[in-house]
Amino acid sequence: MNRRSAIVITVLIALLLTPGAASAATQDVSSATYESVVVDALIARPLGLVSTAFGSAVFALTYPFTICGDKADIAHNARILVFEPAAYTFSRPWGQFDWQPGNRE
Repeated sequence: MNRRSAIVITVLIALLLTPGAASAATQDVSSATYESVVVDALIARPLGLVSTAFGSAVFALTYPFTICGDKADIAHNARILVFEPAAYTFSRPWGQFDWQPGNRE
């Protein structure tokens, strides 16, 4: 890996982590237990990151086929494959596994 691609990857990771850090500063963690936060940090967040990356790759691969269809299909696929896993990974309060993407509590 050359230096330029390493810089690009570092910047992308920093940009992806910024919204999660901002939401973590303003969330109410009174309902989260120590064990749930540890499980979240060690298992759920890394799996969510992998799911977001995999969903993004699948969306990118299927985009040429869905572009021939309705624009609602593209938006639906983007929401299911990219936005929901990203919201679960970066916007969900720590230790709360029953959170839904539209739920901002």
